[in-house]
Parts: sequence; structure tokens; C-alpha cells
Amino acid sequence: MNRDLTPIQSGLSLGPAKRLSGRLVCINDHQDLGDISEGDIAYIGRRANKTNNVVLFYDIIRSGAQALLCENIGRTDHGIVLAKELNIPCLSDISRSIEQFEGEILTLRTDEVYLGERFVDESFQPVHGNLSYPETDTTVAINLGFPEVIARRQALPDITDGVGFMRLEFVLLDILDNTHPKAYIRRHGREQLVAELATRIEPVLEAYESSVWIRTDDFSVRQLRKMDGGSQYEQPEENPMLGWRGVSRSIAEPTLYDVQLDAIRRLSDRGHQNIGLFPPMTRFPGEYDDWKSRAIEAGLDAVSFGVMVETPAAALTFEAFVDDISFVVFGSNDLTQFTLAIDRNNNRLQSKYDETAAALLSLFERVISIANEYDIKSCIAGQAAANESLVADLLSFGIDILSVNPDYKTVADTRQFTAQLESD
Repeated sequence: MNRDLTPIQSGLSLGPAKRLSGRLVCINDHQDLGDISEGDIAYIGRRANKTNNVVLFYDIIRSGAQALLCENIGRTDHGIVLAKELNIPCLSDISRSIEQFEGEILTLRTDEVYLGERFVDESFQPVHGNLSYPETDTTVAINLGFPEVIARRQALPDITDGVGFMRLEFVLLDILDNTHPKAYIRRHGREQLVAELATRIEPVLEAYESSVWIRTDDFSVRQLRKMDGGSQYEQPEENPMLGWRGVSRSIAEPTLYDVQLDAIRRLSDRGHQNIGLFPPMTRFPGEYDDWKSRAIEAGLDAVSFGVMVETPAAALTFEAFVDDISFVVFGSNDLTQFTLAIDRNNNRLQSKYDETAAALLSLFERVISIANEYDIKSCIAGQAAANESLVADLLSFGIDILSVNPDYKTVADTRQFTAQLESD
């Protein structure tokens, strides 16, 4: 290997550390997706990079891109969350000058970009058999949005204890194929959507004997408007983060919520007893009661129910939920942005975006202590479960479950760090 080679750019790595080579293709909007071939490296400039990139990023990856370069994106963007779960490297802070190399072969090595195919003999990816997974007193589960991950990483059920956070909007992305749910139902029928969703979820329930906690969808209006037919059904919103999404949408417009309930009921009726269900963006006990009542009326009396704490309102009134739940999952990304009044996707504020801020720790400790008092299982999910400083505090508060990205290295790192804390 030539050690004198100089990278053409360096960025901020927000995904798995890999060494790979591929042709550069530049994406300015959805119309450019046809230019992507299997194995390409996609550059997503500021013009295409919008708040909450989950639909765009999913379509880019599904088109064949093996890595993403971004002009500017935050580590908590849902597009980044999606890419990490699918084991796709993603670099931020890559300037538009890289567009001059479109069509050329580039090599990524962790956070560096080189011109040409380089370092072909160097391996970055640790393999399952070379990692250590010590036993811990703390339950280690996984986050999951794409059930096919279980088929690709078949050892995951052996080294983890269930699914702490399954995002149904990610599962639905693959089924809907960039079509608004109502447009999909109009074209293909409601029964097909219910059946497809149940088919995607069932292998996960079969892979684990322990609990699989499933969150109903959290599509924002902006995401739905970008889908085929979306502008016909959705009115624009100025602030999708604070808009019509989550549990309030499920109650007021239950078309897609009812599809999810029917799919879960079918799986429960087939004898799957490890299902837990919870909604996103709960603010008030009353809306949670309405959400749960609709689920019970749909025949889901054999599943367990939980709540996601991602708003300060839910954390500060948690006592009002305890009679109706058996578990609680923290959504730390939104809880952080709403508590600190910091846009999670604004890079100018990333230095102040801190899940370990005193205000956040107070909310975590409050909810965990109440959960322990009422024998309610508590779980930290999403990106924060890999933050060792935060995890150390949460374990001291008495949290039960860490739900992490579904890759072998993250699971190994989490088990090793937790085991070390327990031995100290």
C-alpha cells in the first residue's frame, strides 16, 4: 500500500467504518436515482439533502449505492439511522467540489475519500467470529426497521435478547415502494398491505423467543408528501418535527394505523406471544388511552403495551401512564431536541445537542425510577444506546434494556462495556 497517497477529501463518519471502492454518482433529486448502479458511491448535495431524509436515502440504497457522501447532515437524521441499520457507510461534511469526479472510481476508508481504487489488501470489517459477547446483567436488544437484517446477520438472535425498538415506518417503506399509503390501498387493496406487513414482521417474531417491541408508524407529513400520490392526501406543514405525526395522527386519521393493527392481530392469532406494541410521539395520557383502546377493540388483547417517552410532557407526567403499560422505551433523539429546544438536524447546533445534559438526565432518572417502582421494564433505544457516557448514567439509574444498532460490532462493544461497568 502506498502510504504517500493523499485523500481528496475528509469527512465525518456517521456509519460503520469500512474500506470500499465504487463509482461516484451525484444525486440532486429523486430523478437522479436512475443513474445509480449496484456498488456506486452516492453524493447527496445540499440541494437534495432535506430535513428527514429517510425516503430519499432508502431509495438511494435500494437502487444499489453501497456508500453515501453528504454535503451536510446531522448524526440523528432518520436517513443516517436507516443507513446505519443497513450497514451503509455515510460521511458528512463532503464539499460540492467532489462533484468534479462524478463517474470516477473513489475509495472510502473510514472518514477519508481517495481518487481511484486504493488499499485493496486492507480489511476494516470485524467478523462475527472474531468478536466477544460477554454475558451481562443488563438485557441487550436490537433496533430494527428492516426485517431482512435478521436473515443477513443470522447470529443476532444468539447474541441479543429481543427487539427493543422495531420501527414500522421503515418496514412499510419497502412495501409501499415510495407510494402514499392511501394511494397504495387504492391501487392494490387494503388486504394486500395488511398481508405484506404481517409477512415482513413474522420472521422476526420467529427468530426471537424474547420480546419484540413494535412501534406503530411515525411518518411525518413531509415524508408522506414526497411519496407518489402524497400531495393529493397531505397538506404542507411548516414544521414537520412538531406536526401531525405519531399517536395523534393514528387517532385522528386511522387508515394506516388500522392496517398495522390488523397485521399485528393476525400474528397474535397465529400464536406469537412475544409481541409488544407502543406508539410514537405521545404527549398526553388521554391520547395514549384512545390509541390503546382502538388497539384493544381491534382484538389485540394478548399483546403487551408500552409507551415511548420522547416528549418532555410524557416524561413529566409518566405517573399517569403506569397503570396501562408494561414497558417504556426512550426516544432520546426527539427527547433531546424537544427538551433543549435544539433542532436535531441543524449542524450549527450539534455542539450543543447533548443527550447527557443535566435536563435530560433528570428526565431519564425520573422515568426509570417510577418504572422500577411499578415493575415496568425500561429501555433506551436508537443512537443513544451506544453513547457510553449516557449508558453509564442510565445503568446507575436502574435501566433494564439497551437496544442498539443491529450489527455484530455494536452488540459486542455494548456487551463488553456493560460487563466492565458491572465488574467495577
